[in-house]
Amino acid sequence: LTLALAMSKANSTSSYSSSSLSISAQTRHWAASMTKTWADEVHKEWRLELRRQSSKRFRARKQQALAQLRREQDHLELKIRQCIAARRRLSTDIPSGPSELSSSLRRLAIEGDSLTRENLQLKQDIYKHEFFRSITSKAIDGNPRRDEKNPQNILEASKKSRWVAYDRLRYSGWCVEFPNHEPSFFFYPFTRTEFDDVIKTTLAGLGSDSLVVGKVFGWNVHNAPLTHNAETGSLIAQVRLTTRVSCSLQDSDILVTTSDIHSWPLLITPAGWERSEHARSSTQVLQQLDLNSLVLVTNIPGQVHFRYLYLVRRWTRLNENGKREILYVTVIGDTEANAQAREPQSDVQWTHESGICIRYTEVNKSTIDVTYNRWSQCESEDHVQKLFIDWIQVLCWWTQRVTSSRLIRSG
Repeated sequence: LTLALAMSKANSTSSYSSSSLSISAQTRHWAASMTKTWADEVHKEWRLELRRQSSKRFRARKQQALAQLRREQDHLELKIRQCIAARRRLSTDIPSGPSELSSSLRRLAIEGDSLTRENLQLKQDIYKHEFFRSITSKAIDGNPRRDEKNPQNILEASKKSRWVAYDRLRYSGWCVEFPNHEPSFFFYPFTRTEFDDVIKTTLAGLGSDSLVVGKVFGWNVHNAPLTHNAETGSLIAQVRLTTRVSCSLQDSDILVTTSDIHSWPLLITPAGWERSEHARSSTQVLQQLDLNSLVLVTNIPGQVHFRYLYLVRRWTRLNENGKREILYVTVIGDTEANAQAREPQSDVQWTHESGICIRYTEVNKSTIDVTYNRWSQCESEDHVQKLFIDWIQVLCWWTQRVTSSRLIRSG
C-alpha cells in the first residue's frame, strides 16, 4: 500500500511538471507574438508620423510660395497701375490720341525703311550709270584704257561698292561685272560660318616659328621648304620672315588699315607677269560681314584672265604672354555654291591657294615684333623664284613706309 501511494504521488508530480512546462512555453510564445505585434504597430505609427511631418512641411512650403507669388502679383499689379496712370498723364499732355501717335510712329518707320531702300537703289543706279558712261566714253575715244583709280582704303571701297549694297538688301547672289569688259561671274555671299571656317583653317595651318636659316634686309628667314598639295598636286611656295621694328602698334595698324587697296600686293600672279602690270589689275569689294571681315575679288587681265576670290580679316587679341597682337589674314577662299556656279571659261583661270598672314606683337609702346607668312601655288620652280623676288620687293616697300631702314633690327 505504501508503495502504491508513493507511485501515485510520483505520477501526479510528473503530470503537474509537464503541465507547468506547457503553460510556460505558451506564455513565452504569446509574449513574443505580442512584442512583435507591438513593434510592428510602433513602426507603422512612426512611419505615419514621418509622413504627417513631411506633409506638414510640404504644405508650409507651398503656403510660403503662394504667399510670395501673391506678393509679387500685388507688386506687379501696382507697377501696372502706376504705368497706366503715367501713360494717362502723358496722354493728357499730348494733343493727339494714342491711336494717332501709334499710327504716326508706324508711318515714320515705314517711310524710313522706304527711304533706306530708295537710297540703296539710287546708289545702284548711279553705279550702273557710271559703268555705262565709262563704256560709252571708251567706245567714243576708241581707246580701251583703264579708268583712273582713286586711292581708297578698304572701308571706303566697301562703302562705294554696289555689290556690298546688294548684300545689305539680302540678295541671295548677283552677277559681278568688271570695268574693262572682263568676263563676269555669279557670286553667292559667304555666310558667317563659311567665312570663319576659312580663317580658322588658315591660322591652324601656319604652325609655330621654325629654325632661322638666314637673314635678308634685316629680316630673319625661317625654314619653309616647298611642298605639294596632297589633293591637287600643285607646287606650294611659302616663306616665313620675322623682325623687330621701332614703330608703335597703333601706327603700324594705321599704316595697314588706311592703305589704298589698289596698292595691296597681289596674292598670286601668273608666270611671266611683271610688276609694271600691277595697275591693270582690278580689285572690288563684294561683301562686308563687319568692319574687320570682308570678301574681295581681283582680276589680272591677259589673254587668260587670272582671277581669285579672297577673304580679308583683321583680328586684335592678347597672345599667350599677355601681349597685344594684331593679325591681318588675307587668304583665297571659296564656297561650294560659288564653285558650282562657275561655268568653265577658256579665257578665265581661277586660282585657289594663296595667302598672307601678318602678325604685329607689341613689345613696348614704341616697338613691335613682326611675323610675315606668305604662301602661293606655283606653276614651276622658276615661277617660285619669281614669286620670292616679288615678295622681297613687297617687304622692302613695307619697310620704307613703316620706318627708315636703320631703325629695323633683327629680333
